[in-house]
Amino acid sequence: MKPFASWRAGGRLSLYLFPFFLFFSPAPAVAGPLTLHSALAKALAHSWDLRIASKEIDISRYALWETRSLYFPALTIRFDNQYVEDLTTDGNNIVTVGDQTIPIDGSTYQHGVGIGLSYLLFDFGARELKVGNAKRDIRIAAFQAEQTLVDTRLKVLDAFARCMEMSRRWKTGREILGHRRELYELAGRLRDSGAVGQVEVNDAALGLAEAVTEQETLRRGLEEALLNLSFFTGEDYAAETVDFAPLPDLRGVEERPSPEFLPEIRALAEEIEKKQKEKRILECSLLPTISLAGSYRALGSDEDSFSISLENLRSRDLSVALVARWEVFSGFRDMARIRRLTAEAEQLEMEKERRLGDRRREMLAAYQTYQLAQSGEADARRREEVLEQRAATDQRLAQQRITDRMTWVRREIEFKEQRLAAALERMQGRLAGLRLKMWREGEVR
Repeated sequence: MKPFASWRAGGRLSLYLFPFFLFFSPAPAVAGPLTLHSALAKALAHSWDLRIASKEIDISRYALWETRSLYFPALTIRFDNQYVEDLTTDGNNIVTVGDQTIPIDGSTYQHGVGIGLSYLLFDFGARELKVGNAKRDIRIAAFQAEQTLVDTRLKVLDAFARCMEMSRRWKTGREILGHRRELYELAGRLRDSGAVGQVEVNDAALGLAEAVTEQETLRRGLEEALLNLSFFTGEDYAAETVDFAPLPDLRGVEERPSPEFLPEIRALAEEIEKKQKEKRILECSLLPTISLAGSYRALGSDEDSFSISLENLRSRDLSVALVARWEVFSGFRDMARIRRLTAEAEQLEMEKERRLGDRRREMLAAYQTYQLAQSGEADARRREEVLEQRAATDQRLAQQRITDRMTWVRREIEFKEQRLAAALERMQGRLAGLRLKMWREGEVR
């Protein structure tokens, strides 16, 4: 994909931003469980980072227009007016009107009108390098916009998964809390009947207190997770009413992405190239420049009247000049700049390698988690089936009074904890696969 041909530089980005341009405010919440797809759509329409990145592309395009002005001549119009007091005794003096020198005989009003034209003919390629860097800025802005899109999607995915996890934990904890209360009540009745001692009642009370504390902690965690998701989507969520749809199950094998093609790495490569071109531009500035200059001027004067001097523009001249300019010595300023740019390019190269290493580790960890989840999918399904069968058997035995109520409640608590652990383990596998998918979709080749 080439993200920098004309407005195609923001083509894919503009598709995600299109809902924002149609509707400034986020769309109303849709009834039913919140899906990852709808959360991503709202986040991309609401994201300030994406809108700022899109504007950065526009700014870079305007900067290119500005740089291309170097290929055009500069046209200036100048008007000067002054009063000259002749302080010489012989009546023969030379004065300047603007950039024109003329002789005068006595004090007088002086006016000058001039039109100047200048054009850079040759600068050893510095102009072409500047335009090339301006185009490179557009590519960098496009890469950064693409990376902002990838980062936003990954952040929303993590926020959504965190909400799912905390919601599932909180709801399971609420069910376990009900069972803990029942255990405490049953232990109290059995103690009154003499079937159990105070130790069993104290254990049940301690389990109930821990469940209450755990539930409060989970509620706070869920509220924080929902607040984080609201930051991205612009929607408000209530813990009691919000429900989350499961993460989509990726069918097939998700390939491992290549960090070299991530937009942030491509942007750093362009930044390094830009520094090298800036260094070349400075080297060109050490050589002379050749320009063409021309001017047409009219001068007028009158000894007594300001207004008459404006009308009396009798003196005229036309000039054309070939100008060669060479700054031979600048106090080692340019050499210092060249060394600074060299060091900055080396620093960017190290930053690129560091980020490549970080992304490789992240992708490898996600890929291994996804592969383990895929290879263990059959075992996970059998585990869930066994848990469901055991729960059904325990329920049937309790109904037939073969198992006492306290034993069934304890086993029900254990079942809910194991089912929660299995669900979270499966979610981690799907989460890793979705991360890989988003990284691969964000690659720029």
